[in-house]
Amino acid sequence: MKLRQIIPLISVVVIAALVGLIVNFYSEPINQPIPEPSISIAVVPDHGSQAPSPESSPSIIGHDESSQLEASSSEFQALNASLQSADNASSTPDPDSVQITAPNGIIQATIATSSAAQNQGLGDRDSLPLSQGMIFVFSKKGSYGFWMRDMRFALDIVWIGADKKVIGVSPHVSPLSYPDLLLPPSPVLYVLEINAGQAKRYGIIVGTKLDFNY
Repeated sequence: MKLRQIIPLISVVVIAALVGLIVNFYSEPINQPIPEPSISIAVVPDHGSQAPSPESSPSIIGHDESSQLEASSSEFQALNASLQSADNASSTPDPDSVQITAPNGIIQATIATSSAAQNQGLGDRDSLPLSQGMIFVFSKKGSYGFWMRDMRFALDIVWIGADKKVIGVSPHVSPLSYPDLLLPPSPVLYVLEINAGQAKRYGIIVGTKLDFNY
């Protein structure tokens, strides 16, 4: 075969090979993977509403957000425990007080048994809640004298016998009466001090039986 005939033949083969490569390149599918987006979301429950359950509301939490959420949850639990503790403490009866049931209601009275507490009484207080008082408990019956030293408001003084019956009421005793001494009509075991006018409100008169555990 002459050289003049070989050159055209080689050109045809090369062109055919190039065409085949071009066709194969454009016909192959693109298999490069598409990168997925990186997600870092912290889902913090709203304490003002009910938190979603894990089954119904999945959450995706990033590392930093997870640490913050755990700290927030710990603080919330500590606050909740503190509130519950305070609520339980407020509902626990004061061991130094007693409920006195009168005909028209209940009086919450602080108990004074020691000499120091009895000498102090309600002195130096600016006021007393209407439903409260102080009951003096003595070791034996006697004619114990009371005065209004250091008092800043008027009182009703209720004299009570060992059977818890009222044997006398000294109403509206003013702080200005000091240093006058008040004495019961007969020996007593208990003396109740309440705000002036409260004896009438609670229906406490001579002969009234008061109910309290002491």
